[in-house]
Amino acid sequence: MELKPKKCKADRNLRRSLKKKSRLYRQAKKRGNWDRFRHYQKECKRTFRRAEWNHVNRVINEGLENKNSKPFWNCVKSKKQDNIGTAPLKQHGNLITDSRMKADILVDQFESVFTKTTNSDLPDLTKNKKYPQINNITIETA
Repeated sequence: MELKPKKCKADRNLRRSLKKKSRLYRQAKKRGNWDRFRHYQKECKRTFRRAEWNHVNRVINEGLENKNSKPFWNCVKSKKQDNIGTAPLKQHGNLITDSRMKADILVDQFESVFTKTTNSDLPDLTKNKKYPQINNITIETA
């Protein structure tokens, strides 16, 4: 059986600040005065960032005190964000990783989906005598 850690005072304060922010949002929405809400929103953001960094520092320091680097690397891994762009593409069974080649493959793909229309492809509606021609319409202002 695992014991749950006690909720710390910071958790209560953060929850309180979220409730206050949502209350201010409702008031601002109702009354149209957004100054107090925006100010408190910025304050909440600062508080949450500070709490996050305090948590990170606490986890890392506990790991260092116990000569355990795992919490540090877990923290680093959770903060890491990769931006790899477009994934490698396959063309004729070959895996393409070059950016210019991938762009060419995507252009070819979209060209095959979208067709260019020319006036010669459009049907000639003047030859179609199925519907009678409409007389000119005159619009006058009163």
